Amino acid sequence: MNVPYGRLAACFLALGITVALALMMSRTRLGHAIGATGMDRGAARLMGIRARHIYAVTFGIAAALAGVAGTMIATVGSFNPTTTPGQLTLDAFVISVLGGLGNMYGALVGGLVLGIAESLGGLLLTGTWVNAIAMAVLIITLVIRPSGLIGKALYGGRVEV
Repeated sequence: MNVPYGRLAACFLALGITVALALMMSRTRLGHAIGATGMDRGAARLMGIRARHIYAVTFGIAAALAGVAGTMIATVGSFNPTTTPGQLTLDAFVISVLGGLGNMYGALVGGLVLGIAESLGGLLLTGTWVNAIAMAVLIITLVIRPSGLIGKALYGGRVEV
């Protein structure tokens, strides 16, 4: 088996970032504040958490992660400005729902499942049918496990104040 160094580096970088983000969310005050603000902004504000600050920090973290992801994608393949954004958005949506929303390790599992399904489907079908495979994997997973492969319900509902 031949694995290019760029793909191997991207894999290890993704694993490292996922573990670091999961540890940050579970073991720091900032991570707990992000989780509390996501669950119930009003209750978090009553506990002294500045929601606007948490939103800004979360946006910054998300922008940094998007930059790292774009860099990893650029080292492995190429960009096409007309088709790449739509395909990446579809893949990101399918991966996040497959793994379970709010679960960082689930995103890794969802990405692996989608990648394997699209690779196997790409061997048998032509180019545009690969998107259909992504949607078929998503629908089958949601029928079998509505919360995703690793996801679980954290709370019943959201209350916005």
